[in-house]
Amino acid sequence: MGGIVSRFDASASTPNQKRTGMIARTRPASEELTIATAENRTTGTESGQVGTIACPSFERYAHVPAHKGTVLDLVPAAGGALSLSKGQFKVHTTGGMTLLSFNSKEGEENMSCAVAQHIGSPTVIVGRENGTLSVYDLQRTSRLLLEASVGYQGVLNLKLVNSLLACGTSLGSISLRDPRSGLTAEAVIQSHAGPIVGMDTQGELIACAGMNMFRGQLVLDTLVKVFDVRKPHQPVANVPFGPGVAALSFHPNTAGLLLLCSGAGLSMFVDTANLDDPAWFHVNCEGDTLTKMNFLPSSEGMVFADTGGVAHLWGEHSAPKVNQYGESLDPYTMPSKLGRFPNVTELDPFTALELPSFSSMLLSSFDEEEEVQNGWGPRVIDETLYKNARKADFVHFSPNPHFRRNISFRAVSKASANLRNKREDGHKAVSEDRRTRRASHMPPMYHSIEIPQSFKRIRNEEFDVSFYNQTGFAGLENGLANCYANPLLQVLFFTKKFRDYTQQKKWLLNYEDDFSLTSELGYLFHMMSICPRDHPCQATNFLRSLRHLKQAGLLGLLEAERGVPGSGSELETAKDKSLPMRIQSLCRFLIEQLAKEESQVCGGCSVQHFFGMTVKSEITCLTGIYPAIRKVSTSYVLDLRYPPSLPSDNASCNFFMEILRQSLCVEQEMKAWFEPAGGYTQVHQVKSVLSMPRYLFLNCNIRSDHEMRLWTMGHKKARESGRSWPAETLFFQEDPYGNEAIMVSDEADNMVSHETSAVSVYELMSVIAFSADEELTSFDKVQEVAGHLVAHVCVGEGVSSKQGAEQTSEVGQKEGSFGKTAEEAETFLDVESAPILADAVDHLEHTKLTKNNWVLFNDFCISPTSRTEPGELYGLEKIPCLLVYRKIAIHEEEEKPDEKNKNVLSVSDEMYTDVFTRLVDAPPLNEKLAKIPYTFSKLDLTTEVPGPQMLLGIDAEFVALSAEEKGEGPSGREEVIRPPRLGLARVSVVRGSGPLKFVPCIDDHIQTLEPVYDYLTQYSGIQPGDLHASKSTHYLTTLRCAYIKLRFLIDKGCTFVGHGLKKDMRMINIVIPPENVVDTVDLFHLKPQRRLSLKFLAAYFLGQDVQVDAHDSIEDACTALRLYDKYLELERAGIVTDTLIGLYYFGRANNWDVEAALHR
Repeated sequence: MGGIVSRFDASASTPNQKRTGMIARTRPASEELTIATAENRTTGTESGQVGTIACPSFERYAHVPAHKGTVLDLVPAAGGALSLSKGQFKVHTTGGMTLLSFNSKEGEENMSCAVAQHIGSPTVIVGRENGTLSVYDLQRTSRLLLEASVGYQGVLNLKLVNSLLACGTSLGSISLRDPRSGLTAEAVIQSHAGPIVGMDTQGELIACAGMNMFRGQLVLDTLVKVFDVRKPHQPVANVPFGPGVAALSFHPNTAGLLLLCSGAGLSMFVDTANLDDPAWFHVNCEGDTLTKMNFLPSSEGMVFADTGGVAHLWGEHSAPKVNQYGESLDPYTMPSKLGRFPNVTELDPFTALELPSFSSMLLSSFDEEEEVQNGWGPRVIDETLYKNARKADFVHFSPNPHFRRNISFRAVSKASANLRNKREDGHKAVSEDRRTRRASHMPPMYHSIEIPQSFKRIRNEEFDVSFYNQTGFAGLENGLANCYANPLLQVLFFTKKFRDYTQQKKWLLNYEDDFSLTSELGYLFHMMSICPRDHPCQATNFLRSLRHLKQAGLLGLLEAERGVPGSGSELETAKDKSLPMRIQSLCRFLIEQLAKEESQVCGGCSVQHFFGMTVKSEITCLTGIYPAIRKVSTSYVLDLRYPPSLPSDNASCNFFMEILRQSLCVEQEMKAWFEPAGGYTQVHQVKSVLSMPRYLFLNCNIRSDHEMRLWTMGHKKARESGRSWPAETLFFQEDPYGNEAIMVSDEADNMVSHETSAVSVYELMSVIAFSADEELTSFDKVQEVAGHLVAHVCVGEGVSSKQGAEQTSEVGQKEGSFGKTAEEAETFLDVESAPILADAVDHLEHTKLTKNNWVLFNDFCISPTSRTEPGELYGLEKIPCLLVYRKIAIHEEEEKPDEKNKNVLSVSDEMYTDVFTRLVDAPPLNEKLAKIPYTFSKLDLTTEVPGPQMLLGIDAEFVALSAEEKGEGPSGREEVIRPPRLGLARVSVVRGSGPLKFVPCIDDHIQTLEPVYDYLTQYSGIQPGDLHASKSTHYLTTLRCAYIKLRFLIDKGCTFVGHGLKKDMRMINIVIPPENVVDTVDLFHLKPQRRLSLKFLAAYFLGQDVQVDAHDSIEDACTALRLYDKYLELERAGIVTDTLIGLYYFGRANNWDVEAALHR
């Protein structure tokens, strides 16, 4: 034989490249190689890769992942190669395409195989460790042809010898079986005392190597035995081979010539008929173990494989032929280079990936109601054929009614052509009623989307919220009780003056009233201003304060919660079933409650200035001569009043203004209590609005079919005349003497010029509408139809002065800003500075918002819309509920720049620090029962200054305040419709640096004023009584106090370390900037695999057994800090990735057992 021709490294991408096939096991950084040298030149690796290489250059031709485990053997089959692993075999083409795949039902076990042509089509015979032989059709792997057993011996090797099948077993015997007679045993050869480790056949000869017992242990037998199947009882030759056989093979063209190879590479050619003259040579494996060898089909060379993943080609000359006829692999061309992959991180949404462009619309983009060209319609079977139809097996047939004797086939076929070719007309298949409904079909942006409960349980990490929010604004999560208030909260957020008002110190630092709606709105607005768009906010704390108000329940504004005492039948009975009426009632109640809170706290009138209208009431008695009673009051919402009859065809097209004027001055006769008369009598009442607020809220007040028809007819007439419905701009002018109702028009020319009465200009800011899930046939059925609320908001006022001026100027130039020039638009602009929403403003151009910046808020689904979209009705699928106008013409004196935001809370505010110090030093609510010393050491702000340099560990525990709600899901099975409402029970903050490292600085138990449905003691460590001031021995405080302390540390820029911190902060209803969060669940996560628990990580890295009986927030926070220290240590050593690979390999190998991690 000649020398070595070339070498191929299976773990490198090109020949002679450095090996990179490292796996997470205690073995060399390489892979064992399996080879098959038929026409395919196929290789298989320990990691399950199957590839094709070109000989003699050994260039890589194809390489595919085929198996999960080691490739045990490769056999030429079906024009490709059959690869075998534990419990599975596959057939691949030369190019790597999978032709066949089979998975064993017995699970993962070692198998051997052979390919035979004895039973018709090509078959594969599979032997298993349990002694079973199975024959499968190679063209249909699911078809089991026959099965047999060799007893209790495992089948380790299979080879075809002449017409028989030789089965090498684990007990050293070779069973000869006939595949043509059901694998019946023909003879048994007892070869070795131990398992057969190698076997090959040639003609009638079988050469086998095995193991024998030596001093109680199995070792490789130094004799290779050769048998003749015609005389199987004794070997025809015993070939001595001292090193022990690792691989053996007969020469394909020379009878009786056998090649033996050892693991060290020592090889020997020997003639089994003449053992006196062997030929020795050595294959240099460079320290690796030789495991496989094979001759080329042309017999001009041979290939050796070792555990280092290297294949060695030996041949007689420098270019040995692989195939007998010199066939070569088909040439291939490399695909064109792909474009640069977008630079995305694990935290970026899926929408950041660019999709390929398509020349035609995708099928998923077609509207379900849209007609598409789809060829012929389905065939229609005439009813006359059913009468005489008969069934044979599963086929129905019917005699041809046109068949007659002595009539030609051609004539019968022509007569029955209409019956055979009758098809449905696809255009007529759609009813006319469905056609008319298409014009009013709601766009997808109105559809209600809820985060599936399966995603909520894994912290919203897999649900791509950013897909539904292409703007820079924060959405609000649905799925919570009373979340129907989300659209109203979004509208209030964009009333900038009111938003700034809620950010004042007196509200954000109000720790005495735990249920202040104004304070909760301030916290919510702050969270919405800094929350990223892919994480919707929750109005949990605001809704908690709303539930606490008894009057809200009496007015039917609250939804019942399962598992809450007094929250079931009572609230469901009192609840307003009509969602449009309920949101209007909530708007009125909420603003009145905000004004009431302000008068109680500071006696101010800011809320009245923002939303209050001065209303004069004059009541005159109609049954006697009594002086009229005149009263002046404040109203916060104006109800629209509709005429009793429909407008005529020639009525004014400006119907909306007539409705508004009628609502500003209401006259009615009724029977009421009249004080001067001393009883009930018939009176005449006139209510007139004398002054307008900064933000005008109009209740659409649609209660019947008549009022809905008035609205739709007015909308139609306005559109036909080129006007907007509702009016986009309103002009109000007050009576200079304060006696008459305010004047209103949608045109400035209709206003009367007066020296002492200025004209106020209002623009439409928002429309809150009810989106029905199906078209309403009658408004009276609105209570029966499922639906939800959405809000159209013009976000122009929420931008900064410079950006707002540019946008409004652009609107004025392009559209006249509701009929005005650019100069007029800039004059009317309210140039107030906005300290937040800068990111959202930058996003406006990116998302190409429309000219007036109208946005649809559908919970967390936020979409840019056109300026005409708020007025669209879509038949009876969309019902307007609330209209909001804001004042844009400012004639009053502006605040001075240095006093403008003097009351707004800032991080550097001394009062902020004083309140934090006061709360830290405050005694607990249960001062007499609390154990002293406390479980924490208070922060000393003189030596421990909160800031970016301060590292803090944090953990929180929660209790369930309501049960989860279940119902029938889309699949018909019971599913969770609404998760349980969780309440904060304990929060602990631990120092992460300094001399007091690992010493808690905050450990607050939160007093609960609501009944606790489940303390979740197993997970929270909270016991009954721990949250009640009359029983608890812990440091007990209110939720508001704990919230202010946490927010102070967050606003100061402290870095927080925790495990599952995103979920905890979500439940607390507070947002930490992402750059200030270190979450150990992400640090020790090897994507895309499972996330690991704190208990397992602590056991593996720290050798600590935490959470033994129940969770303790101090222990969990300290453990998270120690894990972070461990991560920094690994990062400095540069072994983070290697450590994580070992971590996951250990976890899978030990089924994530904590005890195994503790004692590793």
